[in-house]
Amino acid sequence: MWLILQVWHCASDSLSSHKRSQFELLAELEHDAGVNTIGLNPAGTLLVSGCKDGTVSIWDTSSYGTLQQIHCLDGTIHHMAFSPDSRHILSVGADSCMKVIDVQTGMVISSVKSEVEQRCFCWDGCSVLCGGQSGDLLLWDLLSNTVTAKIPAHSDDRQMIFWKLQS
Repeated sequence: MWLILQVWHCASDSLSSHKRSQFELLAELEHDAGVNTIGLNPAGTLLVSGCKDGTVSIWDTSSYGTLQQIHCLDGTIHHMAFSPDSRHILSVGADSCMKVIDVQTGMVISSVKSEVEQRCFCWDGCSVLCGGQSGDLLLWDLLSNTVTAKIPAHSDDRQMIFWKLQS
């Protein structure tokens, strides 16, 4: 059974006072398992999808062809994102691992096991601020694979959400 991720382009009609939007289907990307998370690199040239079976797929947005397909986590991928320079992808998932993937080769170049399952993160390419089921925020140094700070955030397992504001 194939599962499909649809990519759409939304163009607002700036000539109309009603601000209507028009949608155009750009691509249908086939997956073997359900897609749980997606990300776009800063330039908009690469799309990454993370599946419930632990597979990461990297897509070229000019052709929507698959560049890499990597099984990197055991279980669901909760969140993933490109590094600011688009050379790496960080993923976190149900197996409590954080893995860094090289975009060009598809190889896992770093793997860190956390004590608890991480659900979301923000990262700058070297440091990662993660939120997980413990309710704490963990600041990881990926170069040394160590937690450099533990910040109590809340006392239950509500899912944390990080927003990145762009200017």
